[in-house]
Amino acid sequence: MSDELYRRPIAWLSAAYDARELSPVEVVRATLERIAAVDGALLSYLAVLADSALAEARQAEADLAAGRRRGPLHGIPVGLKDLIDVGGVRTTGGSASRREHVATQDAEMVNQLRAGGAVVIGKNNLYEFGLGLPMPGEWPVPSRNAWDTERIPGGSSSGSAVAVAAGLCAGSYGTDTGGSIRGPASYCGVVGMKPSHGLISTRGVQALSWTLDHVGPLGRTVDDVAALLAGASGRPVELADSVARLRVGVPDALIANTEMEPDVGAAFEQALAVLRRSGASTRSIELPPLALTEAALLAIIGSEGLAVHLPALADRPQEFGVSARERLSGGLAYTGVDYVNALRMRDRISARMFELFATIDVIVSPVTLQVAPRKVDFERNPPHRTPFTGIYNLIGGAAVSVPAGFDRADMPIGLQIAGPVGSDARVLTAARAYERATDWHTRVPTDPQPVPA
Repeated sequence: MSDELYRRPIAWLSAAYDARELSPVEVVRATLERIAAVDGALLSYLAVLADSALAEARQAEADLAAGRRRGPLHGIPVGLKDLIDVGGVRTTGGSASRREHVATQDAEMVNQLRAGGAVVIGKNNLYEFGLGLPMPGEWPVPSRNAWDTERIPGGSSSGSAVAVAAGLCAGSYGTDTGGSIRGPASYCGVVGMKPSHGLISTRGVQALSWTLDHVGPLGRTVDDVAALLAGASGRPVELADSVARLRVGVPDALIANTEMEPDVGAAFEQALAVLRRSGASTRSIELPPLALTEAALLAIIGSEGLAVHLPALADRPQEFGVSARERLSGGLAYTGVDYVNALRMRDRISARMFELFATIDVIVSPVTLQVAPRKVDFERNPPHRTPFTGIYNLIGGAAVSVPAGFDRADMPIGLQIAGPVGSDARVLTAARAYERATDWHTRVPTDPQPVPA
């Protein structure tokens, strides 16, 4: 598959289909060839659905020939994090405890994708149940970062981000309970969005935390992510052309109190300057105390995650990975009172953020405190959780990571742009304005060396 084809944006592919210059079957075949050639070194897929993908591509081609365009993703090959059900296909959740579990029907968002003519190319690798950290010797072997295979891609939507970065699909869908789309997007140099809560249905998606889980898209550009969002939600996403008079909040105190890598901090300051030159104004803001946000997140995820997995955990604990088992079991420390108090704290945090968003339009910050760490360093000492992402899961707002630079080792850095519930188009408009003023999104990783047999 030529570089000119597999790195093309979704809108370009769609226009080529309409002009009869390219067919969905050609693109899907080429994508499958690309996966076969590269993914042995990256491990971004747990399952490649070659036969069904080609059948879907042929149907998409027939529809186009008959003048039926079904949506913005018609004939576009997409990946799905392996928490999302596809009928007749295994949904493992990245856990040996569900390695042979076969879904009986499509998730609701997969139904929406199929109705719009999208082609499901495969199931992407992930951290166990969106929670457990990968450990040596456990299944599945974790994905590798396309920019440096000695580094991690982040989690938990690891394979989804890697597949997009390496050109192994036109876009993918992950899940995000506290940053699991945005973190990998930042580490892998792609665009990743957590939409407003419920905008993309979670029905038929393996739950971790019912009240915090989000399904969202990852793509190579902001326009790709907008198309992926529209295709999975069934709702059009209209972006504005300008960010003139956009009011941007910057959590200066939170940023100052972190141990951020200097290159990440420098990239963030440069990103603020770009937004100002694009017409936005910035002002310092104060977010709710991080300690309260983190306490509420941990209590909700701990309580709800344990409720989801307790039957299997009690019956077959040995089938869970060490990290997932420990983290899920940690939910036993929370009482019903703790859980209720966490929900009440979330309500107070949401009210404070509602007041804040009455004075600003979006909030910008780094996504992570560092670039993707080396695998050996990660296994020895996992980095602290990013303080910038979880609050938007608590309030259910929209948040996107967009490429914002590289460190001195040429590893990607992400910029987060976030807003309240229902601000998805506004957040994407700001992200696109930033993207158009820079060229970070145009840089791509070199192909990895094949792994010896």
